[in-house]
Order: sequence, then C-alpha cells, then structure tokens
Amino acid sequence: MYSKKLNQAKNIALESLKHTAAHLEANAIIGVTVNFTAFSNDIMGVICNGTAVKIEKINEMAEAAEKKDSISTLHVYNYNPSIPIRPMEVLLSVKDAAVSCALSMKDINENAITHLDTDLIFENLFGDTIECKQIYFGGFQKNSRRRTSDFVSIPIPPEELPLKSVKVKIKRYIDHETVIIPHHAEVQGESAAESRTGGIAEFLKAIESFKTAKEIQDYALKFNDAHDEILDSKLMKFIESQVQMERLYGGRPGDYVAAIQELLKKQSCQ
Repeated sequence: MYSKKLNQAKNIALESLKHTAAHLEANAIIGVTVNFTAFSNDIMGVICNGTAVKIEKINEMAEAAEKKDSISTLHVYNYNPSIPIRPMEVLLSVKDAAVSCALSMKDINENAITHLDTDLIFENLFGDTIECKQIYFGGFQKNSRRRTSDFVSIPIPPEELPLKSVKVKIKRYIDHETVIIPHHAEVQGESAAESRTGGIAEFLKAIESFKTAKEIQDYALKFNDAHDEILDSKLMKFIESQVQMERLYGGRPGDYVAAIQELLKKQSCQ
C-alpha cells in the first residue's frame, strides 16, 4: 500500500510537469529525474524535474529557412589577374516582379575599394546569353577580405530565372578614391563547375571523422579561405545553423556530415 501511494504521487508529479511544459508551448521534456524525499518519519514526497523543449525535425527546419530566404547564388568562375580583387558570387533576389543582385568579392589585400563598374554576362538554362551592361556595385564593407555589395536592380525578367552561370567583367573600380581601369581582360577561373564538385568531395571526405558541428564550421572556414570560397554561402549558413542547434540541443555525433550531404544532394538536384 505504501509503494502504491508513492507510485500514485509520482504519476501526479509527472502529469503536473507535463501540464507546465504544455503551458510553455513545449512538445517534449528532456532530462527528467524523479526523486523521493522524506519530510518526516511517516510523510514522503515526490519531486520531478525536467527541461521543457520544442522539438522539430532538422530537415523541416532547414526547408523552412530555405523558403524564408529567397536569395539564390551564382558562382563566378572568371577573374582579372591584374586587379587585387576577385568576384566570387552574384546573389540574385526577386521582389515585386523585379530582379536585383549583389556582388560578393574576395579582396586579397584588404584594399579600400568602394565601387565597381561592371558588365554581367548571364547564361540561362537553355544556354542563351543575357548581358547586363553598366551595373554599378557599391556599399562594400571596409577592412574585410570577403565583401558583399548592396543590392542593385538589373534588367532581367523574373521568367528568365533560374540562371545557369554568370561572368563578371570589371571595367573600372574606385580604390582610395582613385578610378582605376584594368588593362587585362578577364580569364577563366581555376574553379569550374567540375572542380567545385571535386572540392566539395574533398571537403566531405575531410570532415567524415569530425564529431561536432563546431569542428566542421572551423574547418569549413579554413577550407574556404584556402580554396577561393568554393563552399557557397548557403552551405556555410547551413553549417552555422547546425552549430546553433548543437548549442541548444546538444551534440549529435555523426549526424552533421549526413545533414550536409543531404543539403548538397538537394542543391545538385535543383
């Protein structure tokens, strides 16, 4: 009879814990502990503790974040060897049937480059060329090797999207308030789509033994710096989201690499 009473008290305490968690809009309780305490020789109590959490599937959270972010990325595989900057990505955004873009570039020597006068040469999925001349990029952050410009409008109809590739021709730029005109033409970059695939494969192989998302993020930053930013911004943001998940919910050894592989698989199918 005494054991039965204690069991009933435990069930009441657990139900109270569930009620409190539900009031906090949680859908699970983790780290639940049940302790018995004696208040006197013939009075005992049951104490239940736990952490109220809200659990969601990783893939659902990633898809929600992807839907929220309407910006698509095109890699730039040409560059001008005579200037100390290298365009890395063109970011495309569609809003109210208007297309705009921003330029992400790698500033090799942390120069004071503030504006670029460019021609953008896009290729659509059918292989047709779409040229956007005299596109001015500005608003680059100062004192940073990887800089991204403000978004500017470009004369491309939304129905042309998605686009397959882009080349960036830098006709002139402003460095230390001086207009500089490059004297060399753009050349094909070292990284073509095939070499990017090889670089991704090298990255995945290297992180196979990593146990935490933070280890992967630290390696990804070093890998990107050494391989001309071959890992795109969407992948880097996803890795950062995994680090945040790790801080909130603890580690999931072995799952991070699988999650990254799944994201890359989805990107390759798009």
